[in-house]
Amino acid sequence: MKQWTYAGGNNQKWFLGSWGDGTYKISPKHAPSMVADTEGISGDDGAGLHLWQPFGTDNQRFYLDPANCSTSNNCDFNVITSGPTTNPTPGQNISLNSSCSGSDCGSVTYSWSGNGISGNSNSYNLNAPSPGTYVYNLTISKGGCSSQSRNVTVTVVSGSSGSGLANGCYTIKAKHSNKFMQPDNNNDGASIKQYGANGQTNQIFQLSFVDGDCYKIQSKSSNKVWDATGSSYGSTINQYDWYNTNNQKWILSLQGDATFTASAKNSAGLLADIESVSIYDGGYLHLWGNLNADNQRFYFSPVGCGNNNSTCDFNISSGSSNSAPSINNPIQLNASCNGGDCGAVTYSWDGNGISGNNSSVNINAPSSPGTYYYTVTASKNGCSNKSSTVSITVGGSSSGVNCNAMYGHMDAGCAAINGWIYDSSQPNTVINVDIFEGTTLIQGNVPASIFRQDLVDANIGNGVHGFQIATPSFLLNGQNRSIRVQASGCSYELINSPKTINCSPNARIGQAEAFTNKGSQQEMESDLIVAPNPNIGTFEVSFFLEINKNAVLNVIDMQGKKCL
Repeated sequence: MKQWTYAGGNNQKWFLGSWGDGTYKISPKHAPSMVADTEGISGDDGAGLHLWQPFGTDNQRFYLDPANCSTSNNCDFNVITSGPTTNPTPGQNISLNSSCSGSDCGSVTYSWSGNGISGNSNSYNLNAPSPGTYVYNLTISKGGCSSQSRNVTVTVVSGSSGSGLANGCYTIKAKHSNKFMQPDNNNDGASIKQYGANGQTNQIFQLSFVDGDCYKIQSKSSNKVWDATGSSYGSTINQYDWYNTNNQKWILSLQGDATFTASAKNSAGLLADIESVSIYDGGYLHLWGNLNADNQRFYFSPVGCGNNNSTCDFNISSGSSNSAPSINNPIQLNASCNGGDCGAVTYSWDGNGISGNNSSVNINAPSSPGTYYYTVTASKNGCSNKSSTVSITVGGSSSGVNCNAMYGHMDAGCAAINGWIYDSSQPNTVINVDIFEGTTLIQGNVPASIFRQDLVDANIGNGVHGFQIATPSFLLNGQNRSIRVQASGCSYELINSPKTINCSPNARIGQAEAFTNKGSQQEMESDLIVAPNPNIGTFEVSFFLEINKNAVLNVIDMQGKKCL
């Protein structure tokens, strides 16, 4: 007998028959009177199988033991390491730790080395050496598998700094958003904002002791320092050249969760704070009162100040905002990184035609049902690449809506993004919408379930087709923003989409325009100009109308009720 690619022939199909003692005879379908037989009744390695007449001898009896069909190579383990959460002082007892995930963790071995230590357990305790930065190595092994190597970096300080952070370079990550601080550009006055990890020097800051208990926080990309522009609530934190003033000196205070708060020396009691608890790219730093909130807490992770950081302390995992989307639904693929060197890694996504270079990427689910796989690769100079794969299973429909019967209208302003949508084939069905800024998903599956009298008046279903969300604060930055709205699970984009807005943090607008035409063509009115807006008294309205066309002008309040 030989092995061969399966072709469906009867010589590749087998009957199993019990001998009655827990063993089985194995007969081919093309020759059912014959059985598999170990040639020569041999018990030696390498003895072949052939067909023979059934005699019931032991060389024709086989035990069938159940086994896992997985093709795994039994190397399912991954280890991450950690050290002390604050920089220890000489002689202080510290612990180097590791944790293993995967089904084969029980059969791995550990070996610690570096700076004179040696150990064979998953953790190692030692007394901190003299001041300096030390790298300890853990090697994890399993027979038949490639070994994994992990580093733990420990910075020992003299004890003069109350925070325990030594002079050196760090990434600074907001606890609430897991985004990293960086200057908006390299010029004086550039805001300090949060963004996803990019592996660049603009997300690395060098800490230096000043005045004994304070730090200078200096950008590696611009060589400028954090600077509080005032000493009151809302004062922004920008970067400027170093002038050795108290608004450029920062007190870093260790919290119980291994994070730090930052307070400028000129503004005691006020903390660095991500405005409006923003979780979006571009959220900026300013001063605010101590709220004991996560948007005022930051992880400081050492990364080394040289161009060639030798540590490779990072591991990644991946996931999605929706693991079972409908066809064409917008979803987000995410990568999460843990380890001291996450701030220096870069990302690359691929699979099924996508590409991206951020820790997250927004895509539309494929247009055909099935299971799809996407891989993110994390890279750092001098280190082996690490990758993680996420799968999604795409369903065949989008909540039963008819994508060819969609009709709706959107509007966007500095206070709200709103509009309406309905399925003309199911006129009383609530439809969901996805709201984007450019290609970035702001909010998905927003139900259009707000009642609007103007829609009833226009014979648009039962009127329960309106939607509205507050315009996110990260869009209120004085820049042009392109707002798009489309039906969830469909490619249909609402009338008036995209719409560009440009809003300052204090911008206001009034009620969005409403649908007014009752004709069978369901045409939308032209954009209206209301001045002043909002308005509580006399106002002017100007609009254009095609020759020989009729129109109805309604004044609608914020609940969609007609006032005129």
